[in-house]
Amino acid sequence: MKSNLEQELQRQLRQEIEIPECIQKKSKQAYLKIKSGQIRQEEVLKTPLGWMKKTAIALGSVAAALLLCMVLFLTNPVMAQDFPVIGNLFSLLQDKISFFGNFEDYATPLVPEEDTSFSKDTDYSGLFSKTEDGLTITLSEVYANTQAIYLTVLMESEEAFPSTLIDQQDQPVLSLIASENYDFNPTPEEYNTPIYFNPEGQFLDDYTYSCILRLDLREASLDRQAYNEAMIQAEAAAQETDAVINYQNLQSFVEIPEQIHLDFQIQQVIGTLEDAQYWDSGYTEEELTAMTDEEFQEVMKQMPEEYNQHPNQYENYWFDGPWDFSLDLTVDSSRVQTIEINEINENGVGISNVILTPYELTVNDAYADGVPFYDYFLVALDANGNKLPYNDSNGNCNYFTIQDRDISTVDLYILDYTEYMDELKGEENYNNNENKPEEEKWSTLLDDRCFYHTTLNLTPVE
Repeated sequence: MKSNLEQELQRQLRQEIEIPECIQKKSKQAYLKIKSGQIRQEEVLKTPLGWMKKTAIALGSVAAALLLCMVLFLTNPVMAQDFPVIGNLFSLLQDKISFFGNFEDYATPLVPEEDTSFSKDTDYSGLFSKTEDGLTITLSEVYANTQAIYLTVLMESEEAFPSTLIDQQDQPVLSLIASENYDFNPTPEEYNTPIYFNPEGQFLDDYTYSCILRLDLREASLDRQAYNEAMIQAEAAAQETDAVINYQNLQSFVEIPEQIHLDFQIQQVIGTLEDAQYWDSGYTEEELTAMTDEEFQEVMKQMPEEYNQHPNQYENYWFDGPWDFSLDLTVDSSRVQTIEINEINENGVGISNVILTPYELTVNDAYADGVPFYDYFLVALDANGNKLPYNDSNGNCNYFTIQDRDISTVDLYILDYTEYMDELKGEENYNNNENKPEEEKWSTLLDDRCFYHTTLNLTPVE
C-alpha cells in the first residue's frame, strides 16, 4: 500500500498536470512522452512547489524527472517591437501573462527614477541589479497583496540567448531556481529548499528577456516547522490504523504584516532549448504504455545519467548565480476579498473559503478527516458556464485567472479525478456554453457527476 505522503504527491501531480491520456492513469506514460519528445502536450506542465520537488526526489528518479521536466508545444517566438522603459515593465507585460491585469498603477518602481531610461550602457548596480555568469538580473517593479508578490525582472546576457522553446501561450520556456526568506516567517534551515519558479514574459531582443515573476505569499506564510511536526505525528499514527491523512488540515499559517522584508536569492536560470534532444529508450510509446510499473522502471534505469539530470546539456542552457536581492515591501490588503464558506457535505468534501483579488480567484477546497482527498479534482466555471483558466505561473490548480471573464457568478465543482480525466474534461466542454442548449451545457453534466457543487455571487475587486 502506498504511503500517505506518496498519495499526496500523486494527488498534487494530478492537480498540477491536467493533460491528455498520457498521464490519466500512469505517470510512466507522461514521463515517456516528456523525455522522448514523441508527443506534444495539451497544456503546459506547471512547475511544482518546493516541498513537492523534495518529495519527488525522495520517491525516485522517475517522479523527480516528471516533476522537473517541461512538456511544451512548439511555436515561433514573438519578439517585442519596442524596448520597455526600466521601471515600467508592468505596462509592457501585464496584458501578456495568464494573470493579467492593471499592475502598473499600483506597483512601486525599484530602480531609481533617474535611471529609468532603458539603455544597454546604463549601470543598474546596487540592491536591485546583480551580474553573475555573464547574466545581469535587474528587479524593476513590485506589487504585493496577501496572496502574492508580483515582480518585474529584466535579464541581460553578455552573449545571445540560445534559441529557446516557446510554449503554446507564446511564452519562452525559462525557469528559475530560487529561495525566499521572509522576516515575518523565517524558514528554518532544514526546510529552506530552493524551489522552481515559472516566470511569464518575452524576449525583447537576442540578449534581453523581460518577465513578471509571481511569488506565492500565502505559501510563504505556511508555518513549515509546525506543519512538518504535525505531519510526522499524523503519519506515525496512521501506520497503526492505515488511516488517510488530510494534509491540508495539518497546515497552519502565520499572519502577514503590512510591512515585510524579503531576502530573495536566484540560484540558477534555466532555459529549454528549441531543438532539445531527448533520450530514445528504443521502445515505442505503445510498448512502454503496456509495461507494468516495474518493467517501466527497469527501462528508465537504462537512461544515461547525463539525461536524467536537470538541467542537462541536451535539453537546456543555464546560468549559475547566485543573484542576491533584499527587498522591503508594503503588502496591500485593501484589494483582497475573502469569502468564508466553511462547508463540508455528506460526501466529506467541500470548500473552506474563496479569496478574490483583481488578478486571481483562489478556491481552497476542504475534506473531512479520512477522506482520500487526492481522488478529487476542483473545477470552476464562470457566469457563462465556461471553465476558468488556471494561473500558468503556479502549479496549484486552486488558482484561477479571471480578468477576461464574467465572475458575477462562479460555480465550483469537486469531481472524481479519474472520471474527470477520462470522461468530463475536454475543450469541447470548456467553452461556448452560453450558446449551447441546456442539456448540452457542461454544467448539466457536472451537476450530475459532482460530489460537491456551490454557486457564488461575486463582485469583482477593482
